[in-house]
Amino acid sequence: MDYTTRKHLTLKSCTTRLLLVALTIFLPSFYNQAHALSLSPHQLIVDNNEVHGASISLDSNTKWHVVYQTYSYPALVRYVSSIGESSTITQSLDLNMACPSIAVDPNDKVHITYVTNSGVMYTDNTTGTWSPHQLIVDNNEVHGASISLDSNTKWHVVYQTYSYPALVRYVSSTGESSTITQSLDLNMACPSIAVDPNDKVHITYVTNSGVMYTATGYMVREQITDFGSCDPLGQKIPRWGRFGKRLILEDDSGDKLEVICSEVQPSFDAFQLLYTANGETFKLVGLCPFGGGCNEAWFYHSGDNNNNNKPDSFIRTIWRSRDYGYNDNPNPWTGVSDDNELDWAVSTFDVNSQDLTRVNHSWTYAVPPPLDCPHYPKPEGVLIQTTHVDPPIWPETGQFLAQFMEMIEVSSDETPMREYSLAPCDFDVDGDCDQVDLQLFQRSLGTCEGDPNYNPAADDDGNGCVDEIDQHFLFGIDEDGDGIPNSGDNCPLIANPNQNDIDSDGVGDTCEADINGNHEIDFLDFAILASRWLDVGCGDCSGADLDGEEDVDYRDLAIIVEHWLEGTTP
Repeated sequence: MDYTTRKHLTLKSCTTRLLLVALTIFLPSFYNQAHALSLSPHQLIVDNNEVHGASISLDSNTKWHVVYQTYSYPALVRYVSSIGESSTITQSLDLNMACPSIAVDPNDKVHITYVTNSGVMYTDNTTGTWSPHQLIVDNNEVHGASISLDSNTKWHVVYQTYSYPALVRYVSSTGESSTITQSLDLNMACPSIAVDPNDKVHITYVTNSGVMYTATGYMVREQITDFGSCDPLGQKIPRWGRFGKRLILEDDSGDKLEVICSEVQPSFDAFQLLYTANGETFKLVGLCPFGGGCNEAWFYHSGDNNNNNKPDSFIRTIWRSRDYGYNDNPNPWTGVSDDNELDWAVSTFDVNSQDLTRVNHSWTYAVPPPLDCPHYPKPEGVLIQTTHVDPPIWPETGQFLAQFMEMIEVSSDETPMREYSLAPCDFDVDGDCDQVDLQLFQRSLGTCEGDPNYNPAADDDGNGCVDEIDQHFLFGIDEDGDGIPNSGDNCPLIANPNQNDIDSDGVGDTCEADINGNHEIDFLDFAILASRWLDVGCGDCSGADLDGEEDVDYRDLAIIVEHWLEGTTP
């Protein structure tokens, strides 16, 4: 180590100590942030000596809500709360001796599951009274279950069976389901579930070794690309996201996806997405109904946890076609005549329910047809309406599609159907996904169909609403949870929702603590922070609000200490 380096390190060490001494004098409250856990006196809230199990959840005012079950004859499931509410959920000879579970949503409505000899039952009081009890898990070997809610108040349940070998399974009201584990080592204890603010599911269960933990993230989304033009006809060899180019993509259960182009009517060749369940005949789950249509497709799966380069299981497929050829009138997708409207036809197939949903989005033309695929500038003008024509599940869905194909008419001068080659997050159609696209997405965040700000392009998973899950799929992971995906975050590992960057070097102030922008973290920055110490609701607080919480406290100070005497990029 040379003299200059030793001198710099010595100076940094000394000034850091000097800073800490100043803190003990100037900011004594910095050292008083931690306090020990203390417990209130234990209170008997249910006076009943036959209680078998209980579960607690809190409302928005931190009032407790409890569900419990007795082993009386007949058994009872009861609900009580610290706000004085109480009611019997059910009284039955059919109750299984398993723990009930409770979750309170952001609107302070209560959701409850309990176990009978038929499976897992669900009820809620979202309408003011307990809803009809619904069998959500049809399995007569369930031992215990637990419920939690996501940000959209959709329920997520984990349950365990006493089959041989025993199972821990996960299901949700969004249609997802998966086996968490299957083992001879499972202990007959109730599993537990929690959903975090990013809708990531956390699960614990008990084995003979102790408590096990796992977390399930979002569904994995893969774009289907490189299927090109419908001409020539036949099977295509697309790229199935991370799984690469292949004729047919097969998951671990033997289910298959493939893309073909075939003649569905004389002189009408159409892209088709086919799904084949293991041991069954194929189902048509995606189709382009427009002559000269512009197409994109993607699918969702549960991951590749065994690293065999195959999806563990398919969850959903989406095929979206844009009428970029001559305007099809009437619209063959809806059968409705339109007056110069640009249509999107969207097919969403849910693998679990086997339901195929058909949706049509109608836009004004910002650029008259026929159009290139893709086309710049963006040809979609104002969204006119979204139409649902949701055919029943199979076999009726297949019959509907067969009838639809018989009605297709096409102009003889249409170009072949093509692939939409831009990324789904490229809302402004300029060839890349950047902050502008993120801002366009965020205009529709939190909206649903019917809202004037709803944007079908932002509703990536096709559930009718634009939420954080769509943002995750379109723009990637938001590791620090500040609402800015990593791809556009100037400080991706530390939350800074304001994205302040006083020296405009592309690195957020939270990540470098250079308050005054002189490219060094020193006493000048500390002086600014000290001048705004404990200010609240002060915006960026003269740059001293390094963690983006609109106040100046020990967290901001900790960021300065972490980067003390570091230089930044000019």
